[in-house]
Parts: sequence; structure tokens; C-alpha cells
Amino acid sequence: EDLDKSKEDVEDILKLFKGFVGSNRPILDIDNIATGETWFGEDALERKLCDEIKTKDEVLGEFVDLGYDVYDIKYDPVKEMTPPSLLPSFKANGKNGIVRSLLHGIIRSLMRYVAKEVNSELMDMKSQTSTDNVASRFRMEDPSNAAGRMQMKMDSDS
Repeated sequence: EDLDKSKEDVEDILKLFKGFVGSNRPILDIDNIATGETWFGEDALERKLCDEIKTKDEVLGEFVDLGYDVYDIKYDPVKEMTPPSLLPSFKANGKNGIVRSLLHGIIRSLMRYVAKEVNSELMDMKSQTSTDNVASRFRMEDPSNAAGRMQMKMDSDS
């Protein structure tokens, strides 16, 4: 029953594929191409699956020649810092084990959060163009002199 349903789904996808490719690439003989086979390079070109074969550099060079601005974009994902375990490994047996397990999880989560925030701040600081911008980001101002108006009284009876 599941196999029949899967086969039916694949056949529906093939119909959609044939319809899409056939309408967007009418020069193809879609019934001879959509067989489940895969063609690369010259074989794909011969079957009109592509217009030409070029390297990435050739394509980008043509865009530059036509006056387009071509940019190289690189994505460097930030590696997540994993803090070492602060608590020894243990089994969560009894009341103490559960408490230690919860404490362990909380500390690990807190350490990950702090590491992520520090890394984020370092990346932001790195992207700043001048040290003045960095200094002004962390400067606090008290225009209403709220700190001067606040008083802290200690009760000596406590």
C-alpha cells in the first residue's frame, strides 16, 4: 500500500517535471529526455539540456565584458565555541543526581549563550571602521543626572 502510494507520488512528480521543462524548454523532446537517466557535459549539450558548456570563470568574464559589476561573495560561518564541562560526568541517580544534572545543563546553556554573545560582539567590533564608533557604542550617558538623584539608604537594624 505504501509502495503503491510512493509510486503514484513519483509519477505525479514526473508529470509536473515534464510539464514545467516542456513549457520552459520547448526545443526538447521531453518524452525521450525524461526517462530517469542523467546526462552530463557533451551528452547533455547534444540532447539540448543546456545551451553551451562553460566554466564559471568564462561566464563571469563575459558578464564583466558586458559591463556588469561582478562580486565575489564568501560565507564563513562562525564556528560555535563549545565550553568545556564545568562539572564532572555523573549519572542522574537520586535527588542529588537530578539537581546536578539540571545545574550542569543550565551552566552549559549559559556558557554557550555567553560565548555566542561575546563572539557576536567581537564580530561587530571587527566590522566597525574606527575605534571612535566602538567607544561610543559602549559609552553610557545620564543626561537627567538620575544617578545623582538616587540615594541608597542602608537600614542599620538589618
